Amino acid sequence: MPSRPLDSFKRCPRCGVPALERESNWARCGACGWRLFQNVAAAAAVLLFDDAGRLLWVRRGLDPGRGLLGLPGGFVDEGESAEAAAVRELREEAGITLDPAALTLLTTLPNRYVFDGMHYPTLDLYYTAALPIDQTACTPHTPEVDAVEWHPPQALAREDLAFSAGWSAVQIWSALSRQSPQR
Repeated sequence: MPSRPLDSFKRCPRCGVPALERESNWARCGACGWRLFQNVAAAAAVLLFDDAGRLLWVRRGLDPGRGLLGLPGGFVDEGESAEAAAVRELREEAGITLDPAALTLLTTLPNRYVFDGMHYPTLDLYYTAALPIDQTACTPHTPEVDAVEWHPPQALAREDLAFSAGWSAVQIWSALSRQSPQR
């Protein structure tokens, strides 16, 4: 099981003493009082639908989940809103420009991002949007994405996806769509 970044500290980064006290999401040095909190990182993704009702997916070019599908999205940068991050990631990963006002918040879900042997807890914000009439997806020049693909939401299995929270977001959207046909 991957460790959390907080667990990788063996000594206090300030004074070097191996006297760290730990709780579930923080560490404190008993010698100098230095403290570190491991909070969740925010990430944002878009469930983007074309006029045929298909959902946009990106085939991941890098780990975690290399070769699997994911919704276009990624981490929120410092000073950036979740909506701005969602449209930035959509542009970077699929070449689609979207106005943040076109996004509708669907749900938020806890997730785990495992990278380089570390487990980073995240809170993922999932938005829905329709593909603008003047936009088409393309494969951008980024190593993160091998391909951009359109699939009906029901056509994929959990095993096809890099992240379980993305699967859960699609299931939430499907349940809400059955309850409210105008969605």
